[in-house]
This record gives sequence, C-alpha cells and structure tokens, in this order.
Amino acid sequence: MTSIKDSTRPPYWEMPLPDYCQILPTLFRKKQLFYCSSLTKRLNKRDPDFIVLHGKWNNLSWLFAYQWARKHKKKILMGPLEIPTNQNWIKETLRKALYRKIDAFLCVGYRSLDYYSTVKEKNKTYLLSYAADLERELTHEPRKQGQTITFLHSGSMNERFRVLSILSVFEKLAQNNQNIRLLLSGNGPLKEACQTKIQDSPVLSKSVSWLEVNSWSEVQDAYLSADVLISYPAYAGWGLTIPEAMASGMGIIASNSVEAARELIINGYNGYLVRNDEELSLAMITYIQNTGLIEEHGNTNKKIAPLEGVFEKAKTLHRIIESLG
Repeated sequence: MTSIKDSTRPPYWEMPLPDYCQILPTLFRKKQLFYCSSLTKRLNKRDPDFIVLHGKWNNLSWLFAYQWARKHKKKILMGPLEIPTNQNWIKETLRKALYRKIDAFLCVGYRSLDYYSTVKEKNKTYLLSYAADLERELTHEPRKQGQTITFLHSGSMNERFRVLSILSVFEKLAQNNQNIRLLLSGNGPLKEACQTKIQDSPVLSKSVSWLEVNSWSEVQDAYLSADVLISYPAYAGWGLTIPEAMASGMGIIASNSVEAARELIINGYNGYLVRNDEELSLAMITYIQNTGLIEEHGNTNKKIAPLEGVFEKAKTLHRIIESLG
C-alpha cells in the first residue's frame, strides 16, 4: 500500500505477515504487474486444493497460477470482486478473456453478486465482503451525546473521497452552530489543499482539526475522538471505515455509493445514507438537533458490527470452500 504513487501512506501501513503467509519473490514489477519465476515450482511443492485469485488488479500476473490450477484440476475462486462497471474496463475485458473457468465468484456486495449471477450463470456466486479487524474498536464505549458534536472523516485525502465538499458543507453549518467540530485523519494528494482551505476560512480554522497518528493502533483509536463518521466518497467498492466506526459505537453518515453503507446502514435506523451535499447537510443537522440519536445509533451499530469481523468472514469462506467439494 505504501508503494502506490501519491498515496503518502506512512510506514505503519506495511503490516507484518503471520508465519503462514509469505510474499513471493518477483523478477519483474511495474505498478500492479509482476512476475514470479518460481511460482509453478512452489505450487507443485505445496499442491494446494484451492487457488484464490483476489480482486482484479493483477489480472495478467495471476495467469500462471490460473493455468497451473486448470492443468491440475484444482478449484479456482475469484474475488472478492467489486461491481465491474466501476473498474477499469481493460481489466474487466482481460478477466473475461483470460479466466473463463472459475468455480466460484466471491462478491463483495449485492450489486456485484447480481452482476456475476447474471453474466456468469453457469458459475457459482457467493456474497463475501471484505473482512475488518474490529477487535480493538469493539472495546470502545458507544458515544454519548454531549454539548459538542464531533464529526470525523478518516481515510484517503483525494478527489474521490470529496473531503473538500465535506469542508464546504461543514463550514456553512458551523456559521450557525457553535457546538460542532470536524476532525480529519488521513493522507493523500489533497491533504495540502484541505489544509489551505481550513487556514483561509475564519470558521474552519476555529472548528476543524487534524488527528495525526503514528501507528496502526492509533488509526483504530481515531474513532474514539469523534461521535459521527462521515464517509462521503463518490465511489467505494466496499469502505472499511463503515464497519470500523460501527464497531466503535458511532453514528454514521455515508454516501449511498459506498457499498458497505448500502449493505449495513438502514436510513434513519442506525445512520443516514446521502446522495449529495444537501442531503449530507440535512443528515448532519439531524444529528445536531436530535439529542440521543448518536448514542441510539451507536448502540445499534455495535450489535451489528461483529458480523463484519475476521472470524465471521472466515467461517463464511470456509462454508463456501466446503460447498465446492
């Protein structure tokens, strides 16, 4: 993750691997394309029963593993896959051309499940969204409504996540609401532009602050500093901050283009789904004007979130593998 151009992700994103995982050595690597000359030899030695081709980023780089699995009559799973209309069309075309014999498509959400069920009827499709490590967040106490409400954007600072739009909406609300705050946490190419916008605004400079973190545990504990998460990207294939904030016991405002929000949030029941700046503003006003909603939604979200954890997702994957025989 730290090698992606313009990500500006700090070193703690380089997560240590457990002993049973390894990154294979590559002779060639350019962006998302790589070649491992010893892959076939390693597969012959390990002789796995299942090959999982994850995502669509490395279409060409999987080819040797796919061919090995076909030759040795192994089961091949692909995914979790996001809705293909939001992926690069070249990658989707390559997938269709190169990987015709897939035993199971793992779909990150219901939209991708519908797509692969329709276009690949002869193959089995399963719902398996991304797992979230929620153990630390689940120890957090649900938020209680106080005199000040703090909204949080945590994640990438780039155009797709519309952080500048969040700042504009918040700026209008903060002009008439003295007891609201906005907390920003994350990195990305638009971070400097966000900082400039805050510094140039008399309202934002008094009510917006940055939360700098230096370790993964601090990333997870960032949720403790706020009451309501705002997840407002133009598109997100899943959106892990949603289940993380739910596990932490927060209120949620999320764009309806975030797959996790579409799966986990019932509008008005445990958060709010929004389509544009006006609806984002109205959702924020609802939390501001209705005391107790944050605690109510936070308690509900903490009950739902464990189903999105690593162990529940592992059980689901295990059931899928068993069903394939």
